[in-house]
Amino acid sequence: MEYEGTRADKMRRLADRKIEQKDGEALLFLLHSKEGRWFLMRLFEQCHLTGGGTFPEGDVHRLLVMEGERRVGLHIQNLIAASMETLAEKQRAESEYYALMNDLKAMIASAEREEETE
Repeated sequence: MEYEGTRADKMRRLADRKIEQKDGEALLFLLHSKEGRWFLMRLFEQCHLTGGGTFPEGDVHRLLVMEGERRVGLHIQNLIAASMETLAEKQRAESEYYALMNDLKAMIASAEREEETE
């Protein structure tokens, strides 16, 4: 016989499942819009999951803050990894994000080349 716990324990488990369901629905809502996908990718960048930036070795406080930010991003990535639908939408977000970022880099490089020839 499985131990069920108290009535309050059962309600806590029920509440946790409902919150998890709402989190999943909200994440899908975000990922189903172009603006939401952009927001997610910018959030990942701010959480140091994209871009490959360096960590400040001499500033322990800043390093700890950045690690906390990274943990937030990893938590969201774990939520995304729980569903094939959200994973597909994340791939879509990445494609859109990097296409735009590459276009912006190309525009800047073109402007720099024009400045050099002037």
